[in-house]
Amino acid sequence: MTTSRTSRARPWATSLRGTGTALRRLSSLYLICFFPLREGYDVAKKYASKFNLIAPTWYRWEASASGKIRLTGQKDVDLEWAKAVKEAGKAHDLKITPRFVIEFDGEAVFGQGQDPRKQVLTMVALAVTECKKQNWDGLVFEASYIVKEMLGAIQVFSDQLHKEGKLLIITAS
Repeated sequence: MTTSRTSRARPWATSLRGTGTALRRLSSLYLICFFPLREGYDVAKKYASKFNLIAPTWYRWEASASGKIRLTGQKDVDLEWAKAVKEAGKAHDLKITPRFVIEFDGEAVFGQGQDPRKQVLTMVALAVTECKKQNWDGLVFEASYIVKEMLGAIQVFSDQLHKEGKLLIITAS
């Protein structure tokens, strides 16, 4: 069996090639995460019927020099695109679950003398508020590392989001 150069460079190309965009019954969850560049928007919209969850990367938690955590990326949200994608995937209840990425050194920030539990609760409150405000179906929580303070956050995230009827998807890279 030979593999084309295209399918090696883009492993998803083989599974999507020739399938069109017709709806098919999905027996598993399929998640697509992408950066909000035009190509990512177009691929997500074109293949919305192939996925259960679409996670654009709009949101980032950042920390100031003093260790204060803030949520950024709200200005990057494209609600018109989200509405069009939801419409394209409505036959199988497509969910938009934006990715929230930590963009600070957790060990350094949580070790600055501030109460790490309070900082984690701030992160949770910011994310849950944004999910409710934009009516997202949930969120993808991504961290390139999991420090011990974040373990408690996962439970708090889960509790808060589930109370609001929202999903929590956790990825670690």
